[in-house]
Amino acid sequence: MLMGFGFCIPGKDNTKIPQVGFVQIDDDVEIGANTTIDRAALGRTWIQRNVKIDNLVQIAIMSLLVKIRPLPPKSAFPEALS
Repeated sequence: MLMGFGFCIPGKDNTKIPQVGFVQIDDDVEIGANTTIDRAALGRTWIQRNVKIDNLVQIAIMSLLVKIRPLPPKSAFPEALS
């Protein structure tokens, strides 16, 4: 069973899982102040070309952001968002 912060619970003890995923940020991306982009544990979090992210935005693991419109401030995007 996986839980947050890179741990799994196989029995009584917490076991640390290596975080080998990555964040890919393409060209011409703008990221505002206090924005957090979470690295995936096993896959990739991908911010594609020309995406504009405002201040105070949370991007969860394994997200894929494509250019549609600027992301507004104080937004949160869950896992696997396209």
